[in-house]
Amino acid sequence: MRKKLVITSVLVSAPFLRKCSRSDPNLTQCIIANGNLAIPTLVKEGVPSLDIPVLSPLFIPELELPGSTFTVLLTNIRLEGLENFRLIKADFNLERKHQRYFFEIPLLNIVADYEIITSGVFARSIQGGGKLKLSLDQNSGVIDVDLDKYQKNGDLHFKYEGWKLGWETQRIFYNFSDLYTSDTVDFPEFLNKHKETVDYRIKPAVQKLLLRYIKLVLDNVIEKVPAKGIFDL
Repeated sequence: MRKKLVITSVLVSAPFLRKCSRSDPNLTQCIIANGNLAIPTLVKEGVPSLDIPVLSPLFIPELELPGSTFTVLLTNIRLEGLENFRLIKADFNLERKHQRYFFEIPLLNIVADYEIITSGVFARSIQGGGKLKLSLDQNSGVIDVDLDKYQKNGDLHFKYEGWKLGWETQRIFYNFSDLYTSDTVDFPEFLNKHKETVDYRIKPAVQKLLLRYIKLVLDNVIEKVPAKGIFDL
């Protein structure tokens, strides 16, 4: 009980957790405004008391971009840009189970070490390892989630379940350094010719990362902070 009271008092007084009134006729607009106010602090500083790490820059040990002919293995990944995550629209109602949030991220930048793992006809033709610079421009998405309520230590709490994330990026730019090209295959040219295929691999991998960390932040806030610390009930 003591631990819960310490966490609640710290968060309620923090500027990034401004409360909305449950009776506010513009509750959705309040959620969007206060959410956008909280994001830079949550992302750049983290919240240790809620087990939310610093998310910009975000360091990720490993990520695999699989394929039938070659796989790109990324390690020592540095992701920047999540501090510019913005809620732009919401379909939010505390009396309804299903919730929907629309968001945008102007630019995501990734720098990582990469290794090309080839198979089939490319097994001896393409090799590479070095630095990858990756930029994803004009990102937007929608989060669909169900909101459940429960009692804990005499307080009302919320919980999100059934997470789904739809996400699109308008443009992807990438640069692989130190690629080895044989006499039979020019890999940089191959990448340019098959850019849609490469983009197709990158998008779901980044989408999976986004869902992981969006879920981490929202789950930790909404489950660990009582409803009275988020709303004036």
